[in-house]
Amino acid sequence: MQQLEVIKSLADACEVPFVLVGTYSVLDLRNLNGQLSRRSIDIHFRRYLPTSDMDVAGFRQTIQQEFGDGMADGREPAAA
Repeated sequence: MQQLEVIKSLADACEVPFVLVGTYSVLDLRNLNGQLSRRSIDIHFRRYLPTSDMDVAGFRQTIQQEFGDGMADGREPAAA
């Protein structure tokens, strides 16, 4: 539970959005803290192939829409 307080404090101190990525089991952890849960939004990304130009473009567009152009620097994702 203390880890959730640290995440919340860091986000407040830095005044920037934090992006936490993981499986759906991470949602259970985040939801242990009511305030952190209320301050969060969930964005579901379907599985995508980093070798598909269409999938990469869609992923990049979503990141840019949610977080601005500073998050997508034009680099291609690492191939799996």
